[in-house]
Amino acid sequence: MFYYFGDVSKLEDLETLYAQIKEKHDKIHTLVNNAGSIIPGGIESLSFQDWDTSLTNNLSSYFNVTKTFIEMLKGAPNSSIVNVSSISAKLGGASVAYSVAKAGVNMFSQVVARELAKYNIRVNCVSPGIVNSGFQVANGVIKPDDYSNFLETQAATYPLGIGDVSEIAKAVYFLAADESSWITGANITVDGGRSVMV
Repeated sequence: MFYYFGDVSKLEDLETLYAQIKEKHDKIHTLVNNAGSIIPGGIESLSFQDWDTSLTNNLSSYFNVTKTFIEMLKGAPNSSIVNVSSISAKLGGASVAYSVAKAGVNMFSQVVARELAKYNIRVNCVSPGIVNSGFQVANGVIKPDDYSNFLETQAATYPLGIGDVSEIAKAVYFLAADESSWITGANITVDGGRSVMV
């Protein structure tokens, strides 16, 4: 197994990343776009810079990576792109920029699915709800000491309770596997029923 590191919001890092992977692999079968950061704030409180940063991290990076690696996906058997979005794209959330960016990921997935079907490259999307991942703490939205209370409060709005990151991974794996070979342009919501409660 090989690991490569880079900032997917920076094109120069992607060029280096592409060269490193191309050196060892002629083709890739699966590309998973799973970049995410959240800066809380609405239209009145969010700064112009925070808006740009959020859209760059949560949407433009998906375009950047996908465009960079399309050639390596062509010709690979059952090649697949899986974009990780969020139920915030549908329900909104603590950040107007994050919600809008993830809504953009949903449409990006549909449009690119149509475009890349001629190469037999499938493009799908997974929209997770809140899972016990520490994402909100890592992004400074919730203080570490408040995280357990946050999850408990959120769990009351999830019919099946708060999920685990493995639940999201299973959906991503399914969309990348042969079992989903006739699925493209789909958006699978993995949220324990949260989005049907509105």
